Amino acid sequence: MSRYFWNFVTDTRGATAVEYGLLIGIIGGALILGLGGVRDSLLGVLTTIVEALTNALPS
Repeated sequence: MSRYFWNFVTDTRGATAVEYGLLIGIIGGALILGLGGVRDSLLGVLTTIVEALTNALPS
């Protein structure tokens, strides 16, 4: 049993594809989280601009 486990652990076939898959998953998750923060900031800026323009227009 230990020989099978050791062969499994030291087998590197397909490792590159798995590494690329993990890397893509990590980058995708970071983008989703990062863009969520940008979205909230952008919404605040646009809301401020709309309020300023609304208050600048004559009633």
